[in-house]
Amino acid sequence: MTLQIAVLKQIQSDERRVAMMPSPMQRLDNLGVQLRIEAGAGQDADFADAEYVGAQVETDRTALLTKQDEAHGSENI
Repeated sequence: MTLQIAVLKQIQSDERRVAMMPSPMQRLDNLGVQLRIEAGAGQDADFADAEYVGAQVETDRTALLTKQDEAHGSENI
């Protein structure tokens, strides 16, 4: 079974942080972790979706939450 991690976009208007920066994405991908990010998750922290190499970008937050083992991001999931 493959570990699946989802990185969510923050939903609070004054929140600019992202739960995971792009830098560890390649290493996690090499370990066989399936990485998925919500579209625009890193935007407010100046990270484009394309920087999350190896991750699948999801536009549907509900679908993203139903297919992961770990979800990181907004506290109001």
